[in-house]
Amino acid sequence: MTATLSTFTTAGHTLDALRDTVRTALAGQPPAGLLIMTAQGNDYLPEDMDDLLQSLRVPLLGAAFPALIWSASVHHTGALVVRLPVTPRVELYPLGNAASHTTDRYADQAPHPSIGEASETGAQILLTDVYSNHLNGFLETYFERHGADLHAIGAAAGIPTAGAKNAVYTNTGTHRHVVVAATLGLRLATATRHGFYPISPSLRVTAAQGDVIETIESSPAFPTYSRVVADQAGARILPDQVAERAGHYPLGVCVLGREPLIRDPIAATEHGGLRVLAEIPTGSYVQVFTGDRDSLVGAAKDAVSDIEDACTDTPGTMMIFDCISRTQILGEQYPREMDVLSDHPTAFGAITGGELAYAGVGFPEFLNKTITLGYFSQRLAPAKVAKDD
Repeated sequence: MTATLSTFTTAGHTLDALRDTVRTALAGQPPAGLLIMTAQGNDYLPEDMDDLLQSLRVPLLGAAFPALIWSASVHHTGALVVRLPVTPRVELYPLGNAASHTTDRYADQAPHPSIGEASETGAQILLTDVYSNHLNGFLETYFERHGADLHAIGAAAGIPTAGAKNAVYTNTGTHRHVVVAATLGLRLATATRHGFYPISPSLRVTAAQGDVIETIESSPAFPTYSRVVADQAGARILPDQVAERAGHYPLGVCVLGREPLIRDPIAATEHGGLRVLAEIPTGSYVQVFTGDRDSLVGAAKDAVSDIEDACTDTPGTMMIFDCISRTQILGEQYPREMDVLSDHPTAFGAITGGELAYAGVGFPEFLNKTITLGYFSQRLAPAKVAKDD
C-alpha cells in the first residue's frame, strides 16, 4: 500500500533532535500541513516547544503521548513528524479541568481562530488531554454540528497519572484542557476493539457527578465496586490501590444496541466515590469487566482485519492509537500486539490515555482500553466503524 501521509521519525530525546526532524520534514516541496507527536520520555517538556511551534508557517496540530508507535515498535523517547498531503483546517476548542465542577456548555463557545483553509468535509483528527472535563458533552455538541458527515479518529494525550500539563500542540503553542480538531480533505475508515468481557451482573449508577460515580445501587460506589471485584474475581482492591490494580477490572457501560463502553477507574474519593476516566451519567448500567493477554491480542488482530476489509487495494496510511492500560496488562507480551502491524510498515501512532473513533455509526464517545485504527486514503470503500461483537 502506498502511504498517503509521509512520516519522519527520531528516537532522539532532545529538543534539537525534534528541530532537526521538523527541518527534514519541511525540506523540498513544503507540506500542506504537519502532525507532530512527541513522547513523554524526552528531555524537554511540551512547554519548551512553544517557540518552535510558533515559528512554523504551515498549519499544524499534535500532542505529547506516553509513547509513540512506528515500524511496529513502541518508542518511549523521540518524535513523529507527519507531512499532511492536504491543508488541514485546525480549530481549538476550550474545555474545563476535570478536577473542577464547572458546567460549561460548549455549544455556545466559538473555537479559537481557524488555521488553514481546508474543505469543511473529510476526515478529522481530534486531540485532547486526559484531564479535560466534559469531553463527552463536547462530542455531543460536535456531533450535532457535523452529523453523519463526521468521520473522525482521536486520542487523549498526556499521562493519566502525571497530572495536568500542556499536552496539545497548534501553531499558537502548547495547550491544556482543550480539543484541537483538524479537518482533512481525505477519506477515513476506522476500527475499534478492546477484548474485555463482563464478569459481573449489571449494576445501576444511582448518583454521579462529572467523572465521579458517587453511588452504585444506592450504596457508596467504591466499596460496592471493590466488593463486586472480590466476589467475582477473588481480588481485593483497597482505596490506595485503584490506580495500580483497577485497570485489570474496568467498568463497562451498557449501551443499547452497541458494545459496552469501557471506563477505567483511576481513584477512590474520600467520601467513598469512584473516579473514572470520562463521565458515566446517573442512571447508567455498568458491569465489571476483565481481559487477558490472549483476548486483548485477539482484539487487536480483529481490528487490523476490519481495516483491511474496508481498504483492500486502496493506497493509504494507517494510524494507531493504543490505550496505555493495554500495555500494562500485556506487560512483556506487548510486542504481540505490535506484531499485528507487521504487514503495515508505514503505520504510526501513539500510546494514549483514551481514544476516539467515529464513522457515521452510532454516536461518538470517548473510549478507554481500546486499540483504535484509522486508515487515511484519497478514496475508499464505504467508510465504516467496526467494534467488538
